[in-house]
Amino acid sequence: MDVISGRGRKMNRKFLTNFVPALILCGISVLFLSNYYDPIDERVMKKIQRELKEAGNADEVGTEHIEPATSYKLVVKKAERKLYLYNDKSKLLKTYKIALGFNPTGTKVKQGDGATPEGDYYLTHKNPKSNYYLSLGVSYPNISDAQSGLQRKLISRAQYDAIVAAITAQTKPPQNTKLGGDIFIHGGGNSNDWTLGCVALENNDIKELFDLLPVKTPIQIEP
Repeated sequence: MDVISGRGRKMNRKFLTNFVPALILCGISVLFLSNYYDPIDERVMKKIQRELKEAGNADEVGTEHIEPATSYKLVVKKAERKLYLYNDKSKLLKTYKIALGFNPTGTKVKQGDGATPEGDYYLTHKNPKSNYYLSLGVSYPNISDAQSGLQRKLISRAQYDAIVAAITAQTKPPQNTKLGGDIFIHGGGNSNDWTLGCVALENNDIKELFDLLPVKTPIQIEP
């Protein structure tokens, strides 16, 4: 019994010496970590990380690379508030949301009517110092617009001839007649129809088109 008791005492001392400090250290660690670790916070952090990832993916979609082409074509569908970018093989490359003039229904017929024109046009020039970030000039009025204006006696024969000559040469037609002018595709936002007859996009979208498209790119504007 004395031998057994001595052995038991030795085992108890060994247990106290080796395991109790470890248990105390473990308890202190748990207490310390509890002040800095919260399972709820971890779930919140994972949600934030997921939302940031989704936002990053959305940005990547919005700035996706446009397939290069020999030439391009723009089609504006006013009723849809969309601008479509096609390549020279009529393949749709990208779609943009747009805003129109404050009088969005019907084509432009005279200066100050707030309507966005309808018909076939082309880019006349680029303006890097636009009041609306960047802008691409549209060749309004075209020959059809000029014919209508001549019949309604809004323009003279000389003005009509000047418009026809400019369109035939694919240059900028006269902008200071009663038909109106200074129609652009520009930035400034697309949340509502607010322009004086232009086509408005978000700034990052017009930047993309401004850098991509050459002068004389055709533009078809549909009702």
